[in-house]
Amino acid sequence: MKTENITNKGVKIMDGIRDRNTENPYMEIKWYLSDILEEYEDLTKDECIEVLELMKGSHDYDNGITWEIIDNCVEIVKTNKEESKNWYFSFGVDHIPYNKNYVKIHGTCNETRDKMFEKFGKRWCFQYPNLNGENSLNADKWGLTELLIEEI
Repeated sequence: MKTENITNKGVKIMDGIRDRNTENPYMEIKWYLSDILEEYEDLTKDECIEVLELMKGSHDYDNGITWEIIDNCVEIVKTNKEESKNWYFSFGVDHIPYNKNYVKIHGTCNETRDKMFEKFGKRWCFQYPNLNGENSLNADKWGLTELLIEEI
């Protein structure tokens, strides 16, 4: 029997464990375009889809997808992607030995993401438009140090 719970912000969490009698049971958590659009009414449908695509590759392995992560995805979508600027990238707790570091790369949004995938594959966590402050990596708060990508 499929039932859905709605959290306080609209994300759908499927009740129960799926395929319980198999070797690989699982649970599902679903985010919908309408969840994003309800919170960020100024986004277009296409921008909401971009946010969902960024969320897919940017979840925190310890905390899943949080509204802070969604805020950052929205900020990236709203930022002029063709503008060349510094972008900041974090690593997850299990991304040893880089888990206490961040990487700064100058370029457009997509160019810098491509460089991270080229260098680290999927072993990085999130892209931020700012180092500290609102919609940022908060490097100072977490005690992160810069890792120079050229030296790896």
